[in-house]
Amino acid sequence: MFEWHKRYSGGRMSLDDDERTGRPVTKKSLAAVDQVRDLMDQDRRYTLRELASFTDMSVWRIYQIVHEELGMRKVCARWIPRILTADRKQRRVDAAVDFLQQVQQKGDTFLHNIITADESWVYYFEPESKLQSSIWKHPNSPPPKKARRSRSSMKRMFIIFFDANGIVLSHSVPAGQTVNTAYYKQISETFLPSGANGKVH
Repeated sequence: MFEWHKRYSGGRMSLDDDERTGRPVTKKSLAAVDQVRDLMDQDRRYTLRELASFTDMSVWRIYQIVHEELGMRKVCARWIPRILTADRKQRRVDAAVDFLQQVQQKGDTFLHNIITADESWVYYFEPESKLQSSIWKHPNSPPPKKARRSRSSMKRMFIIFFDANGIVLSHSVPAGQTVNTAYYKQISETFLPSGANGKVH
C-alpha cells in the first residue's frame, strides 16, 4: 500500500504492470507448446521423459510446458463399479424423471413408499487398519508393534433393504447363490413386509 501510494504521489496514473525483463514469447516457444500439445493429444499416458525423447527439449522444459503453459496435471483413473451402457444410462434417467414427477404430484410423502437396497461383502475376520490401531504415546516411549495380518478369505454377502425410516430387512445371501433380478424379486416377495407397496429399486 505504501509503495503504491508513493508511486501515485510521484505522478503515476496507470494500473498496468511495468515492463520487466524476461524471456520473450517467440514463435519458437509457441511452436514447442504446440508440439507438446499434439503429442499429448496422441497419447495422454506419455511421461515427461518420453515426451522429451520425442523432441529436442529437456525434461524440465517439458515440465514447464505441460504444467505451466498447458495447465495439465497427471491423475489416476477413478475406479467405478461398472461402466454403464447408453441404454442403462437412459433407464436411470427415465427412473429419476419418474421419481421427480411423483414427488411433484404427491409431495414428500411419496418418498416413504420407496424401499431401496444395497449389497455389501462382510468378511469373517478383517484386521484393524493402521488408523484404528493408532494410540497416543510419550516422546520417549517406543512405538507400538503389531503383526501383519490379512483378512480372511471366507466372506458372506448381505443385502440391506431400507426406507426413509431406516433398515427394513438385512438378508444374508447363501453361499453360491447368484444375485440377479429374479433373486431380488424372490426376496422382496418373501421377506419384505406385506404392507410395503413401494418400489424395490
